[in-house]
Amino acid sequence: MRKGFETYFTALIEFMWPKRRIMEAYLNAIEFGDGNFGIEAAARARFGVAAADLTPLQAARLAAVLPSPNRWRADNPGPYVRGPRRHDRGARARGPHFGRAAVRVVDGSPRAGR
Repeated sequence: MRKGFETYFTALIEFMWPKRRIMEAYLNAIEFGDGNFGIEAAARARFGVAAADLTPLQAARLAAVLPSPNRWRADNPGPYVRGPRRHDRGARARGPHFGRAAVRVVDGSPRAGR
């Protein structure tokens, strides 16, 4: 029954709002850990800057902690938040592959020419 309601409301929201508005509402309501709700509160708590002033690396790290924001830290990232390494052969088997550009943004390394 609950899944039916979720499907109905999902279809209704997707009909009424463009994808950009859906993402905006999601980012302004999601918990980023430690009682920080919304991207603005998370940016200020984790990096001391407004959400509009986040670097691409900081924004990617905040996005990376969303599966479990109370377990992983964006401001002091562990291996999961930094992303898969080239020597980590199991990375593709464990999760989706977003290409070299995404890894470059998350871990901050230049990796030019790869």
